[in-house]
Amino acid sequence: MKKSILTIITGLGFALIANAQSTNKGTITLGGNVSYNYQKVVNADGNTQTYSILPNIGYFVHNNFALGLGLGYAGNNSKECI
Repeated sequence: MKKSILTIITGLGFALIANAQSTNKGTITLGGNVSYNYQKVVNADGNTQTYSILPNIGYFVHNNFALGLGLGYAGNNSKECI
């Protein structure tokens, strides 16, 4: 029951965030994504690190129509000791 209520509240929160965006001509939008993941293999002394960054920018050339650009970087480090 608690999980259902939490799911509904989270869904409503995302809906409110989505409606707060302005999509009028001349508006600039900024966004992006940053992630990091670390995984350790217990049976073999190894690990993996993965990371990425993706900033983006957009410009509404007409109401509800934007053109944008996103540039990203991703990396992966692995260490395995057999």
